[in-house]
Amino acid sequence: LSDYAACQCREQDSELSCINAQFVDTDIFLHVNNLYRHLRKVTFHGNNFQDLPNSPLFGRNKHENIEVLNISANYIVNLHSNALRGMPNLLVLDLSNNEIVLKEEDINFLSHTPKLKQLYLRRAFTLLVNRTVQFSLMMRMFRKANLEQLNYIDLSYNYFTKLPYNLPCPFPSLKYLDLRQNFLQTINLNTTCLSRIETIDLSR
Repeated sequence: LSDYAACQCREQDSELSCINAQFVDTDIFLHVNNLYRHLRKVTFHGNNFQDLPNSPLFGRNKHENIEVLNISANYIVNLHSNALRGMPNLLVLDLSNNEIVLKEEDINFLSHTPKLKQLYLRRAFTLLVNRTVQFSLMMRMFRKANLEQLNYIDLSYNYFTKLPYNLPCPFPSLKYLDLRQNFLQTINLNTTCLSRIETIDLSR
């Protein structure tokens, strides 16, 4: 990846970032598998992947050092359930600024990252497809993930006009719920699932 001007590897920080590289093929992630096994933080931002693979993003090997994965602003539409396999210690996942449309086969997408603490989905669901179906699939994905350590979720800028009643329930450690810049007229959440919540940001 050092051949690409848009990619920088900071060895001292165990960090690789490829910003606005305009990659279109997710096979580029396999270079990480082959050459950068020590990385703690990986960023691919400003590409045009559209589809994540239905196989582990970084190949078959486990990447136990990766704690932060930023794949924001890549025009991602389709997630696929196996894309995050092989990153068991992932703590932060950023999928912001994509165009995600959930499907039945995506509901296991987050089930491979049980230690996740922060999930960024800012402006990630902006396509105005059937929101009722999308909410149902999103909630099933959250429940299947069993993210007991998640304390922060960003769902801002998604044009939501309402929220799933049980939105906070799959996350027993949730402290911060970011709902900024949505189109919410009212908010109705299951209060029995809000015991740990410290902040719900509803600012416009």
